[in-house]
Amino acid sequence: MDPVIIAFIVVLSLSGVFALLGLGGASIYVPIFFWLGIPLEQAIPAGLFLNVVSTGVSSFNYRGMFNPKAAFWILAGVLVGAPIGVWLSGALPQKLIIGLFALVLILAALRMIFGKIKQAKKDGAIQEGEAGFVEEIGASVLGISITRGAAGSLTGVISGTLGIGGGVFLVPFLIETGFQPKKAAVLSTFVVFFASLFSLLGHAAMRSLDYNFLIMTGAAALIGAFFGSRMMAQGKVDDALVKKAFAVILILFGLKLAADFFALP
Repeated sequence: MDPVIIAFIVVLSLSGVFALLGLGGASIYVPIFFWLGIPLEQAIPAGLFLNVVSTGVSSFNYRGMFNPKAAFWILAGVLVGAPIGVWLSGALPQKLIIGLFALVLILAALRMIFGKIKQAKKDGAIQEGEAGFVEEIGASVLGISITRGAAGSLTGVISGTLGIGGGVFLVPFLIETGFQPKKAAVLSTFVVFFASLFSLLGHAAMRSLDYNFLIMTGAAALIGAFFGSRMMAQGKVDDALVKKAFAVILILFGLKLAADFFALP
């Protein structure tokens, strides 16, 4: 069967699930495209494009469900990190990129499984997710802003280098700082949209893209993300289910990528 048709079916099947998790899905799509024989230099921008489509649809469905101020410093960091990541993607060898993929997925999954969910508290001007973090490490609101900016920069670097939105890193970070899983997924969706867009523009400026492949898979992502994000917006998803499903998916693909890494010369 044509790899493009297989990719269409895979994206259509998985995009709704990823919308529930606050992910664009590129962390899974890029390895799948690579396994289908699509060159990594094309698989990476394709994954970013699917992120832009799916998280764009999801962000529209999630409008009004989060405070954009909570994402400001993260987005500022993304603007700094994304160009660095795009440059790294062209400078690093393929085997190292695959190894980084495996490491990012497995570490994110372990954080989701073993990390404790902190209960957010309202404390004056401190936004949800900040109060518990302030109590734990004695940080100021400024300190949290700097931490979020650093997280955004790392998200941008990951996005540009690996062709993913960085949600696999960002969702565990938000949960660690006090956001409930569903709210972390919603905020992550908004940030991942911009991280993917900035990184995609960088890749498009560096190489030609396969637009037929992008259109086919983009249509599949559009359909799946619409229905998945609608379910999330309507409150039909349980927090514990989101966390467990997220971790299981990451571990399975992380292990497969690790096997590929050690198999390469």
